[in-house]
Amino acid sequence: MKRKLLKISSMLAVLLVMLSSMGATAFAAEELSVNSAITLQKGDTLTLTINLADCDKKIVGLQMYLNYDNSKLKYVDGSLKFEKFDGVVYNAKLENQIAITWTNVMEEADFSKQASFLSVQFEVVGTGETSISQYIAHMYNIDMVTLSNYKFTYDYSTGEENSAADQQAVITTEETFLNTHTGSFKNYDDGMGDNSPNKDTHKEIKGSEIVTKIVSATRYVVNESSDDPSISGSNGGSGTAVLIIVGVAVIVLAIVAVIIVKKRDDSKKQAEGNRYRNSDKSEQ
Repeated sequence: MKRKLLKISSMLAVLLVMLSSMGATAFAAEELSVNSAITLQKGDTLTLTINLADCDKKIVGLQMYLNYDNSKLKYVDGSLKFEKFDGVVYNAKLENQIAITWTNVMEEADFSKQASFLSVQFEVVGTGETSISQYIAHMYNIDMVTLSNYKFTYDYSTGEENSAADQQAVITTEETFLNTHTGSFKNYDDGMGDNSPNKDTHKEIKGSEIVTKIVSATRYVVNESSDDPSISGSNGGSGTAVLIIVGVAVIVLAIVAVIIVKKRDDSKKQAEGNRYRNSDKSEQ
């Protein structure tokens, strides 16, 4: 009798081990690791916050891209937010990518101290491993000088119990993308610029080919829910807008605005100088 009980107990123990192993395997099959920084479950909503700090110049314009795998992550409509930028133009309808552009010489964005650069949400629709990465083509100050000192970091969260803060930024390294999105901004693998403590060893991320042709992309959209075909984007690279032309146009407009502002300031200074000179003459 004791032997039978012992045999049954042993069988039950083996069965429990097998069931727990199967359960753990099934549970793991529903998980998704993002940038090796956070693990999520299928159906979770991930909030990614990109932080920027240590900039020695204020920003008046930028052009950047967020790249991801839409077989693993689905962009949540309307979730892209900017705390320090007004009038951002972006297209979230591109395949595996969000294109962003902004310029405003009348309202400089100060990131000398860490602040939220942008936040965005994705729904987990796949499992395994994936990445969300960034690439900045242009980011400059009011004198059209490209920023060289900066520090990008990522915060990940699905709630208070599942979060990771101040993680290293992830820069897009896909060669085809890099060869068609070269800009004036230098992207380094540690997410930092010339002020990086790894300045002597960090690697600049750039394509191996010089871009000599215009690259087609979909139209930028402000209102993602718009039904107007003239402003709504299409999937993939089938749109008719030219991304490089958009970037050049933004830069040209920024230059014109800078010239206008400088002329206005020079006129004010000249008027003040004339007033002081007239005042001196009247006193004499």
